[in-house]
Amino acid sequence: MLLIACATSVGQKFDTSYVQRIERDKTTKADVIQNIGKPYSVTTSSQGEMWLYRYAEGQDVVGSVLFAYGAKSAKQKMNMLMIQFEGNYVKDFTYTQQE
Repeated sequence: MLLIACATSVGQKFDTSYVQRIERDKTTKADVIQNIGKPYSVTTSSQGEMWLYRYAEGQDVVGSVLFAYGAKSAKQKMNMLMIQFEGNYVKDFTYTQQE
């Protein structure tokens, strides 16, 4: 059996210190883009727009495809920020960090 270790990354690094400055009903879409750039992905529903910021890096022994979809190795770091907007303003957000 052959296992290949790959150092890989997913997403784009973003300023995680900005998360502390996000304020519900005050921070705008323009504020977010100015401080951490465009989101990794955007989804829209009847509840508003959801922006996802994700950056992960690490060593994956089964390949980068599984890593990209959330397979975790012992040497992985991940930052994920989900922001829900109502109109132009932040309604809610969640930040997750894994070392």
